[in-house]
Amino acid sequence: MNDELDTSTPEPNRPSRLSGLLPALTEDLGLKAVALLLALAFWGSVQLSTDVHEQLNLRLAFIAPEGQMVVGEKTFRVQINVVASLASMEQYQRRRKGAVLRVPTDSYGLGNSTVYLNRDLLALPKSMRVEAIRPSVVRVRLARRITRQVPVRAQLTGAPATGLKVKRWEVVPDQVTIDGPEEAVNALKEVIAGPVSVDKVVSNVLRTAPLRTGVMGVQVVDFHEAEVRVEIAAPLLDRQFKGVRVVVKAEGLEAIPQRLTLRLKGPLDTLNRLETGDLRALVPRELAEQTRLGTEVSVQLEGLPQGVVRLGPVPKVRLVKSAKKPKEKEPR
Repeated sequence: MNDELDTSTPEPNRPSRLSGLLPALTEDLGLKAVALLLALAFWGSVQLSTDVHEQLNLRLAFIAPEGQMVVGEKTFRVQINVVASLASMEQYQRRRKGAVLRVPTDSYGLGNSTVYLNRDLLALPKSMRVEAIRPSVVRVRLARRITRQVPVRAQLTGAPATGLKVKRWEVVPDQVTIDGPEEAVNALKEVIAGPVSVDKVVSNVLRTAPLRTGVMGVQVVDFHEAEVRVEIAAPLLDRQFKGVRVVVKAEGLEAIPQRLTLRLKGPLDTLNRLETGDLRALVPRELAEQTRLGTEVSVQLEGLPQGVVRLGPVPKVRLVKSAKKPKEKEPR
């Protein structure tokens, strides 16, 4: 059996879609390079020749020389309307973005100075045309800078619980160093530590409180906080105690009068708890035996609580024979 003859014709090779791209890219490379350079040059000329209008926002800070300081406002916000090429504008904004323009004040005198804002002061490039500056004038005040030590005072707020009061307070440290303009520093008499609340407290208070001068431009340089110690105590008052019994330790003697009225001073809560029966006026035995009858002697007070003192002159009594018969000793 004879094989059948293949009478089909082979398909011609199809050209690749990218096969014509490479010659197109590599053909006339010189001319294409020249065209690219011309396009770049044209784009650059457009960048340089096209002017744009922009509003620049600057922060201006005046820096005082050593030994001086700017009093009051020293940083200003300035708006500038300028015209410049797009390239110049972008370059300037990249260079100044977020930066504070520092202006030295070495040529200014002490006191108030009027400063006119212009291109040179604001360090604007010559390629920019300035249309407006707002504000166009600022005022700067310079003063000598000094330091001095001043006392610290605690600022207490509120009142302790009923029947109590602030007995005393102290601050550690009790003196600090302040820094600032000469006139304000010399006028400041003290620095405040606080406020520290003692409202409705019933015991001593210990707090750490911030220090503040209360004067703009004057600051504490060596400490930021202080320890405030407040002692809380009952207020002192005086009170009369009538009928305090007089006791004579020697047998056969008694005192005239036999009851005394005493005036005592001490803490409120202590005096409120004290009763007349807790007190006694005593004539010691040795003193009584050495004193002639009818002579006045000073008494010693017994039963006084701590913190309570007697007011007025020392109470005295007159010794006499006792009207009561001494008890007979029982026979053994």
